[in-house]
Amino acid sequence: MYFISTGSVEVLAGDQRFLLGSGDFFGEIALLFDRPRTAEVVALGYCNLLVLHTSAFRAFLDEVPEVRKIMESVAAERLEQDEL
Repeated sequence: MYFISTGSVEVLAGDQRFLLGSGDFFGEIALLFDRPRTAEVVALGYCNLLVLHTSAFRAFLDEVPEVRKIMESVAAERLEQDEL
């Protein structure tokens, strides 16, 4: 999973395109649901990304279930957008 510290990216999911910037994240769907990536992400210039590896992500969600609910909600919304 990736967190955008600086810069912006374009997410390409099927026919959908949207922008993410500082403070946003991507890659949660693959980690939450153990499935292949659902989108391509392209940097729109220099970006500084923070990486959260799978084992650390899962350990964190186990310790903070409230965050798991938020992440699952965001992932579900993004999957729904992909299907439009």
